[in-house]
Amino acid sequence: MKIDKYLLDTNIWVAFLNKEKMILDRLAGQDLRAKVCMSVISQGELIFGAFKSQQWMENVENVNDLIHNVPIVYINEDNIAFTYGLVKSNLKEQGITLTENDLWIASTAIHYP
Repeated sequence: MKIDKYLLDTNIWVAFLNKEKMILDRLAGQDLRAKVCMSVISQGELIFGAFKSQQWMENVENVNDLIHNVPIVYINEDNIAFTYGLVKSNLKEQGITLTENDLWIASTAIHYP
């Protein structure tokens, strides 16, 4: 299966914004618009985290800059909701719990292979 883009989780975007070497090295030389995308869920989580930080004005600006340079994937299809319900059901049967936001991000990634 050929993967066109990667839907990165919020923790990876936070590491990117914090300029963590491992993440920067991994994404170095990549055209972010061509290789990666962000869930609208991660977008909301990043904005929330920026506003609750001590340097909120700088962090909100950094998040906005990132958001304007990465394609955002919106949850606007019934199939994503179906995938969400299926994934959550399967995980519950296995005794595995994830946060609701992580489930939406994972379901979006599964829906857009």
